[in-house]
Amino acid sequence: MREYRLEIVEWGQVKLPAEIVSLPEGQAIWPSVEALALRVASSEGSFIKVSDFTGATLVRAGISTALASIENCPCKECILKRRLRYLIVTGRSSVHPSELVVECRVSNAALAA
Repeated sequence: MREYRLEIVEWGQVKLPAEIVSLPEGQAIWPSVEALALRVASSEGSFIKVSDFTGATLVRAGISTALASIENCPCKECILKRRLRYLIVTGRSSVHPSELVVECRVSNAALAA
């Protein structure tokens, strides 16, 4: 298992307390980044930062980038894609806290290649 620290940073300040996610070896962190992006009410000036246990930054991605990634996912049964569609249809700007460990067949297949 690997531990990752995910933070939402808005205008240089950490917006929410850091989330610690433990993933099995070889499981991609990106679906967890996408799931966290779904929680954010405003994407202007916000990004997600993922660090490893040493504090080294592994990912720094804008909220808009993570949400666009969900929209463009080729997996038809993607749970994140369903949540994003729900937000768009209902006009909500964020969703209640969700599980950040998301199994994605597409990203795991890409890792194996």
